[in-house]
Amino acid sequence: MSSISAIERKNPPPRKKSCAACIKSKRRCTLETPACQRCAQRGLDCKYPEGRVRTPRKQPPAPVQQETTTTATYTPVNPTSIPSPCSLLLDISFPPTIFNPSNLEPILDFPDAPLDNSLLASDPYPDMTFFNPPNLDLVSPLDSLSIHAALQWAFKHRLAYALDHVRLAPQQFVLQNQTPWSHPTLYDRHTPSSILDAQAACSLHLSRNNINNSMISRNIESRIQKLVSTPLPADSPLELIANCQALLLYQIMRILEGDFHTMTLAEQTTPLLEDAALMLMDRVIKFETPPLPSASLEFVPLDATRKYWEEWVMQESARRTFVTILFFVQTYRLLRGIMPSGCEGKLAGRSCVFTVGSGVWNAMGPVEFAKAWGEGRRWVILNTCFHDIINHARGEDLDTFNKMVLSSIWGIEETKAWLSMSGGCLDG
Repeated sequence: MSSISAIERKNPPPRKKSCAACIKSKRRCTLETPACQRCAQRGLDCKYPEGRVRTPRKQPPAPVQQETTTTATYTPVNPTSIPSPCSLLLDISFPPTIFNPSNLEPILDFPDAPLDNSLLASDPYPDMTFFNPPNLDLVSPLDSLSIHAALQWAFKHRLAYALDHVRLAPQQFVLQNQTPWSHPTLYDRHTPSSILDAQAACSLHLSRNNINNSMISRNIESRIQKLVSTPLPADSPLELIANCQALLLYQIMRILEGDFHTMTLAEQTTPLLEDAALMLMDRVIKFETPPLPSASLEFVPLDATRKYWEEWVMQESARRTFVTILFFVQTYRLLRGIMPSGCEGKLAGRSCVFTVGSGVWNAMGPVEFAKAWGEGRRWVILNTCFHDIINHARGEDLDTFNKMVLSSIWGIEETKAWLSMSGGCLDG
């Protein structure tokens, strides 16, 4: 007669299988019902293979209500105490946006505290910087919000559009030689090796799969180490712009990869990115539009116009790169669960300047640029003061980068409303 243990070995219980969503994204499944933890956090349809035995999901105990008269304080979350921040915030298999505010809870576990009044204001178009979190100027139906809720609101209603385009930057740079902050003709005359390596790394990043992922990660990291071990090219504006843009692309790819190792590396490299941006501001960026070579940009002879256009492309790409790095660094701090008390870090207090004018930015040659310049539909924005845009611009005057900045300041729905009234759209 066979023993019970022998019978069990011949007839093992069925193995619990992960849900379809976790299998597809290659994430660990908690195997709970009616939905695993990951699907519950994302609002995904949690489906298990037929015939598997489901484990009922444990219900957390009801929180104990306590009265207190003291103001709660926030201690930054230790990232090693949570499963994976990138799997919650930057899951590339989670369409259509880089961030879902409902996923913020496991990362940003803030105590309920009254929101600073500086986060609430009646003026929907303030003069403020979009990278200064306490001045998010949240327009909310609630009289007060916890910091946790305020961050959820900000990511959903302010930052989602810009973050979508940041997430797509590696793909856009491979396919179109451009990003919203880098003109497609910037490297036509000379392409620095740093940006060539970055474009190759972006291409590798887009071709990841289960088999090659580890090798591609090592390949990309070797390129990053090569870049950061090279002194900043202070004497070459184009080389410095390329260095900044390459390092920014690498940081984006690291965060999108979604594991603690790459997040740690990204954290270590952030000060280097800030240093490069500071040098870009000090050595390259000019706050005033350079004088025209003549009363207007002439078609004949074209040499002076071509030279002016090429210089403008480099300047505007540098300006936009600095603004994007500042946005990226501050938003990354929020993703890590840190609520800054202001514009923090090495880039704090630096002025920002860029041009609103899709005609001049989208021009692919000196003739097209001269025509757009002559139409006069361009505005130089210093420190996000958009009064001229509100009063004079039309929706068609804004390119993608302009919309990224505008939606981060005004709010996505407010930007959609203004664009609709002025003959444009946010997605166009």
